[in-house]
Amino acid sequence: MTHFRLFCNTTLAFIILFGTVAAGQDWSQWRGPDRDGAAPSFQLPEGKWPERLIRRWTVEVGQGYAAPLLIGDRIYSFTRQDDDEVMQALDASSGETIWRSANPALF
Repeated sequence: MTHFRLFCNTTLAFIILFGTVAAGQDWSQWRGPDRDGAAPSFQLPEGKWPERLIRRWTVEVGQGYAAPLLIGDRIYSFTRQDDDEVMQALDASSGETIWRSANPALF
């Protein structure tokens, strides 16, 4: 039992010490990490802003009311596509589908 307690205490300490640092970089809830619309890990480009932003990728996700979530290098979305409710994970750098789950739902 002593080893189990040591494991639990070590895991808890790790989460307390490093969990807030990792969570500050994710956009895992509505309006961001602190629900205030601020992106604390965003860094302004050095010098002058570009004249035009470059669209890296685009993807059709359907309709819905849920905000997309950015966690690590994945974007999660929950939307409606035709007669299905769809939950999917996309690669944040390319927009490629990592996984997708669709279930028929009456609306």
